Amino acid sequence: MSGLGWHLEFKKLDFVRFVNVNTLAANREELCVEVLRQNPGFAATAQVLMDLICSVDDPGISPLFICAGHDICSVLAVWITAGTHVNVTRAAIEGQLRLALDLGFFIRAKFVEGVRRWETENSPFRLFRDFFPAKPAAS
Repeated sequence: MSGLGWHLEFKKLDFVRFVNVNTLAANREELCVEVLRQNPGFAATAQVLMDLICSVDDPGISPLFICAGHDICSVLAVWITAGTHVNVTRAAIEGQLRLALDLGFFIRAKFVEGVRRWETENSPFRLFRDFFPAKPAAS
């Protein structure tokens, strides 16, 4: 956001505060509040941030295009922690992903099985569409 003369930090956002664990959608209002919480003393309000988000929103652009890999890992950590009640961190997911350089091993990993199960239960959302073809629907 430095293009506006703003210097905001996003690295320490607590995704639990604005990600819905059932849909993995970000609540924009709560995201704005969290950005301000992580940037004390910033002069703009949550409404100013929300207005800026709305001004550039385009329903034709997938939200995945504006998410960095670290963000996706943070969202997955929130989801896995909520579903398993085991504290999973973004760093742990990133580490496991780095270890999964062998595509065959990665496909068989329990993490991928869980993500694929989530994709099946939450159609049309797909997290790994660029890597794997869609699984055929069960008959």
